[in-house]
Amino acid sequence: MQPVDYLLIAAIGVLVVLAVRRVRKNRGACGGDCASCRKSCAQRQDDRDPDAR
Repeated sequence: MQPVDYLLIAAIGVLVVLAVRRVRKNRGACGGDCASCRKSCAQRQDDRDPDAR
């Protein structure tokens, strides 16, 4: 293997570590899908337009 190969492996390893850290840090955070959110059901507001009915 050439030095470039080792550099690519190291870069991929760093990206994997950063991705795992981000997932662990944002474990309970909102993912954007309010329909399946169980964290703030009582605080959720109705965003629908009242004139659209």
